This record gives sequence, structure tokens and C-alpha cells, in this order.
Amino acid sequence: KMDGDPPPQASVEEDRLTFKVFVFDKGSAQLIGDGNTLDAHALQLQQHVSTFVAGHIWQHDSLRFAVVQPERDDVPLHIGGCVRFGDNIEDEWICIALLFAITQQFPDTIVQLHDSDGEVLLIEAALDLPKWLEPDTSDDRIFVANGKLQIVPPPSPAPGYGSLPPDPTCMQALAIVRASLLMLRGDAGTGGAVTAATEASAAIQQTIHQRIQGYPSAAIRDSKHRCFCHIPKSVAMLLRTRPQLLSAAVRCFYERGPEDLKSASAMQRFGKDEWVREKVHFTKCLFAQLSKQQFYAPKGFVLPPKEDPNFAQHERGMKVAAAFEMLYTHDAPPEEEPCCFSQTDELPILPQPLSHTQTGGVGGGVKDDE
Repeated sequence: KMDGDPPPQASVEEDRLTFKVFVFDKGSAQLIGDGNTLDAHALQLQQHVSTFVAGHIWQHDSLRFAVVQPERDDVPLHIGGCVRFGDNIEDEWICIALLFAITQQFPDTIVQLHDSDGEVLLIEAALDLPKWLEPDTSDDRIFVANGKLQIVPPPSPAPGYGSLPPDPTCMQALAIVRASLLMLRGDAGTGGAVTAATEASAAIQQTIHQRIQGYPSAAIRDSKHRCFCHIPKSVAMLLRTRPQLLSAAVRCFYERGPEDLKSASAMQRFGKDEWVREKVHFTKCLFAQLSKQQFYAPKGFVLPPKEDPNFAQHERGMKVAAAFEMLYTHDAPPEEEPCCFSQTDELPILPQPLSHTQTGGVGGGVKDDE
């Protein structure tokens, strides 16, 4: 028997966060609809968030911004993206916190977001929502602007609310939110839009901001886990230069099938390397996915006795090495390839002086760092 219990199978629809960023002319109710201008804004947003997430190992996708052609006629041209976060919900809230921060740093932007479960912000603030707001009445009503949650209200007899659409389109909702923001700023450039207030209640704002407090910086810092692993030298070099590859490798290991086990047993790519003791940077989620699964050593791997003080780092290293071998030979559909590992980005050719069965003695005498 080469392996323990079968790993969980990959779901057809992975947990993901999808977002849209709508950009307006400065101080105006006019949306920017020029693709080149939006490209420049997308680059600006990317540069802004990169300073906060430098060095973070994403579970699957990183937060990326690109101009998106809308699929619906009532949705204007915008900047958007999709982040698959899988089992690491921390990545989702890192992205949400950054999107909130973007609307503060760039006050002429409005963000719309949802995840695989629907309106994630409404789910978080469920106890504080107005009674009229239900999942079937929330379409194109929930936005983020000026660092706060915005809710497009229904029509009512109150002044400024009587002409609100009962079922707003995305374009209508954006105009209403933008008009509310301009009104709060005392800006006259509302373009004639209805000036109903869209800022959600203080209770809702407090709930959301308590949830994202400490994100992204503290969350990224607290998610890190470092430990020693006994791994092939070329894997160590890859992890030093391209640490994001670890998430793709662990993903292959976690969702491994019979063909993946065959490649791990053969170790044709990394098996002849010299093995070294290397401190590997995980996230807590990736570390748990790798270390908590039972995985018997494939043929050719030699582990020290369990009572050896370095057994744990050798066992972890075996899993990391197997994971990278699986990743190297994995034949996933192009659309499912992690963004950190493309078919055109080949692994470096490195010296391979030793067999992977020659693991004894490397890193010996150094106590494992859990």
C-alpha cells in the first residue's frame, strides 16, 4: 500500500471571490468607459495592492486586476478579477480588505463583490440587515465605496426615495451610489441622479470593519509557518526564487490521484538531486494540508527511524518532494493551472548528482523546527 486514506477530490466549483471595480471621472457621475484609461487604472490598482501582499503565498490565485468586457448589457466596462481561495478563507478576507482600502485610496471607484456563497458581506452582517433585504432582493444593491458598505434602498415615500427603481439594474444602482457619495462630499456634479443615501447603517459598518480589522498585514503575518524540510536541492532553489510554487505543489499533493502517485514513485525530475535541509515558508493552511494527511513513502524514499529527532523534517520533505514531482508532471486543463505555474515557464535545469534513496546523514544532528 503506497498511500493512506484517499484525499478529498477537487470540487467542480472551487470557492472563489469575484469582484468588479467601476471607475468614474474625478468628482463626476460619469463612468470611465475607455479601455485604455481603465488599463492604466488597473495597473495603478495592481501596484497599490502589491505593496501590502509582497511575500504572501496565496492558496491558489493572487489578487489581480484587469479590464473585463461585461457579459450583461446593463453592466458597464470595468476592472475585475476572480480569486480562487480554496480552503484558505483568509485569502478571501485579505482580498476583501484590500478592495475596501482601494475605495478609500481611490475615491472615484465603486466595488461590487461576491463569493461562491453569494453576497459575502451580507452574510457577515446578517444580524444587522434591514428587514426588506433578502438574498432574492439583493441583486445589484450591494457595493463598496469610500471604504464603506453601500446598500441601494428600495423606493419609499421619503424625500429622494420615491423615484428609486424597485429592481435596479447595475447601471442604475451605480448611478444611485455615486450620487449619494457626491452628495456627501457636497459635490454638485451628480448628473441629475436620485440623491438617496446608500451608506449602510453604523451597525453594519462596525460588523464589517471588525471582520477585516488587521487585514491584510496582520493576517498575512499571522498566517505564516516556517519549518525545516529535507528536500531536493533544485526544489529548495525553486522555493527561494519562486515561493508561490509551493501552493501549486501542495494542491497537487492534496488532490492526488493514482497517476500522481506513479509520478511521485518514479521521481524522474527531482529524484536524482542532492537532498538538503531547508527552512520552507508555508502558510498555516498549506502546512496543515501537507502535514495532516497520511502518506506512505513511495518506493525509493528512505526515511530515518521515527525516533530520530529529525524524522518529521524528513517526512515533510518527502511530501514536498513528491508534491513538486506531481506538479511537474501534472496534466491539468490550461484554465485550471494555478497562475503561479504556466506551461511556458519551465523549471530550471539543475545538477542532479545523487539518488533520492541516498537521504541518510544529510542535515543530521540538527533538531527539527516544528
